[in-house]
Amino acid sequence: GGGHDFRHMAGRPPLGYDRAVIGEERVGRIFQAGGLVAWAMVGVDTFLKVAREIDRKLVAEMPDGVPGELLPRVMGGMTAAFWVIAIAAFLAFGLAFRATTRQIRERAARGRVLLLAVQLLLALAISSDLLYLVAAEIEFVLRGRAALGWFSGQALLTAAAAFSAEEVELLAGAVGLPQPAAVALSVLSAVAWQALAFSAGFIAAAEARRRRELARLNTELVATQQVLAQSARAAERTRIARDLHDTLGHHLAALSVNLELAGRGAEGRATAPVAAARDAARAL
Repeated sequence: GGGHDFRHMAGRPPLGYDRAVIGEERVGRIFQAGGLVAWAMVGVDTFLKVAREIDRKLVAEMPDGVPGELLPRVMGGMTAAFWVIAIAAFLAFGLAFRATTRQIRERAARGRVLLLAVQLLLALAISSDLLYLVAAEIEFVLRGRAALGWFSGQALLTAAAAFSAEEVELLAGAVGLPQPAAVALSVLSAVAWQALAFSAGFIAAAEARRRRELARLNTELVATQQVLAQSARAAERTRIARDLHDTLGHHLAALSVNLELAGRGAEGRATAPVAAARDAARAL
């Protein structure tokens, strides 16, 4: 009846660990899969746009003095080199994204921070749409003030990045604003979408960390339950030993004394049974 009687827990099965509910790796994989799908879609859209414009841009950037008969060969070489570099840079971004979102760590590692910086530079070089993925994965690499500081720096870098004249003119013509106002509107729109991506990454990382903490607490509870079960068994053995010593032992001692007294006064045929009973009581 004491406050430390855990015998009621001895027969219960151990606590279970439901990986369908508790598992940070599942949250990270879902986020990673969604990010890689977005990365692939951005790549397809970017490369389709570039494929339509590359010849015109290369001709515009072609140095003077190239003979006309060599122009197709030079153009072909420049096009092939461009595609090799562009595809390599795009694949490098995807591999870096996969590495940084594979596992959430409590403390920032230099290697993962470096990969995040590489992704930021590649996003500025390839497509500004990839900045949304960088913003979304910040919380997977950094935490707290460090994450907010990185996002603020990325937002400033986005604001400082130069937009193409065609994009600004298109936006200015569509909304009827002066060119500075169009640029400001474009920057604010990009930063707002990055803030939304950052919030989504924050929620995913926080959920993964919460599930990791639940898994740790579940492990501690299982260990505690095992200790309590062992304590309950030990308490039961102690109770049985105490009952044998205090109750049964006391009655056997009294029985042995009474049989000793009875043996001294027994006569005839009662002597043998009393002596046998006395010996049995002593043995018990």
